[in-house]
Amino acid sequence: MGLVIEPLSPRHDRRTFTCGKADLDHWFRQRADRDAHKGTRVFVAVDDTLGVVGVYSLNFITLALENLPHTQADLLPRPGSAPAAVIGSLARDMRVHGQGIGARLLMDAIHRVLGAVKPLPLIAVIAEVNDAHAAAFYDSFGFRPFPSIPERAFLRTASVMTALNGLKP
Repeated sequence: MGLVIEPLSPRHDRRTFTCGKADLDHWFRQRADRDAHKGTRVFVAVDDTLGVVGVYSLNFITLALENLPHTQADLLPRPGSAPAAVIGSLARDMRVHGQGIGARLLMDAIHRVLGAVKPLPLIAVIAEVNDAHAAAFYDSFGFRPFPSIPERAFLRTASVMTALNGLKP
């Protein structure tokens, strides 16, 4: 499988993509372009024979630090808010279930976030968690739920950097 992850463009045929979640399929087919024009970055995984087999979106937000668990917020130098990245609408096509496409999409998103924000004090990478399956997926990568925002989970940027540094040869 020759897989490339690239920004969404009009040349990407979205008609055959289905992840099995009607709301995500609808967003990708009907609203992803509009969101991209409003500042959301949308990326697709394209297989050379199957076409689009995965998608995710990226946004940057200001995170109110009071939303973090106290054990995490206490590690920060000051109260208030800080920039964070949100990975949303991450989905893989049912045709490639079990082939690691979701993990590749997540790693691509994290690498893009870290590459874009090196000079900024980004506090966390946040993931949209739509159901128990998504919660388990993100948990397996070290994301933790927000106590007051159950539809989102976070991974402190410092944790990401430590993990990535450990992977270097």
